[in-house]
Amino acid sequence: MKRKTLFERKPSFVGGIIVGLLIAASLIIVIGAGVLNFSVGADGEIVLIEQAVNNQPDTGYVNIFAKVDGKVYSKDDTGKEYNLTAGAGVTPTSVLLPETTTPAPVADTGQIYTKPDNSLYFQDGAGTEHLVHGNAFSGLWYHDIAATILTISTQGVFTLLVDIFSQIEDEDDLGNAVGDASAGTITIGASGDGVYITRFDTSLTVVGGANKQVMMAVGTVLNTPLDITGATNTDPIVITSTGHGLVDGDMVIISGVTGNTAANGSFIVNTATADTFEAYSLTGASVAGNGAYDADTGNVDVKFSGAHLAHRIVSGSDLDGMGNGADMTLVTSDKIALYAVNLDGTQNLSIAQVTLTTVRVGD
Repeated sequence: MKRKTLFERKPSFVGGIIVGLLIAASLIIVIGAGVLNFSVGADGEIVLIEQAVNNQPDTGYVNIFAKVDGKVYSKDDTGKEYNLTAGAGVTPTSVLLPETTTPAPVADTGQIYTKPDNSLYFQDGAGTEHLVHGNAFSGLWYHDIAATILTISTQGVFTLLVDIFSQIEDEDDLGNAVGDASAGTITIGASGDGVYITRFDTSLTVVGGANKQVMMAVGTVLNTPLDITGATNTDPIVITSTGHGLVDGDMVIISGVTGNTAANGSFIVNTATADTFEAYSLTGASVAGNGAYDADTGNVDVKFSGAHLAHRIVSGSDLDGMGNGADMTLVTSDKIALYAVNLDGTQNLSIAQVTLTTVRVGD
């Protein structure tokens, strides 16, 4: 049988060849001086030959090319290279983003990506990473037909609301914030680092009939306590803790100091510097040392921001309300918990209702 010439074949075949040639010609015109290796397939498709390196095109032109990794790229006239397949691609209804680590920043360019923590991030051209989405929330609460009692054993010392909460609110399904009702804590999970809006509310009375001055505050039980390296035997005690990050009006719980044992307890931070602060009682009185400090003993175990407290006279007969909310920065394995202190005595607190909630916010 006689073979047909190119122009004797089916119009569709010939048309495909012609279209392919026109596309190739167009690419040559558009791409300019940059080097592009390609061929035309039998059905008119452009076949890009994989390259290890592609030249920078002339000003006003763009190169499109394939590399030996099997992906398609473009390069602009400044030499910037763009991956057009991103290693994942698209479906008719979604863009597929493979999980990655934090990428190197690209000047004057933003990047959107996801990481193995199942959160979505945006990185600006300066390299600052912003959380776009990543649920993290939890809450604890108590309310019943009868009030529950918080036992106050020592005046002027923070008492953890342990065995007070009875229920856990809805939580994220990623384990970023995990409540424990019996312990009275919410723990930040492996991928839960971030800024949280935390709030507490309660209705309570003082047991025994007398009105008392009460303070309640949200504390951060630090996964890595702040190391104490000094506690002066002076009035007030000056605590040394390098890079503590505390400011005047914050509060702390210190334990483990030997020698100068007066440095253990609940304190208000005063006259803070980068590495030191003075210890004052929760009633505002200076705390005097009681001995020589034993080197390298003691830690700040719990810290309280001055923005996370409520302070008022609570009735001994009628229900009073207390509550507050503010943002706080938390990292993996930190715990938040609610503490109370009777500043006027050791009368217990009768709690009719209490909630503690936290929600991570994006930036």
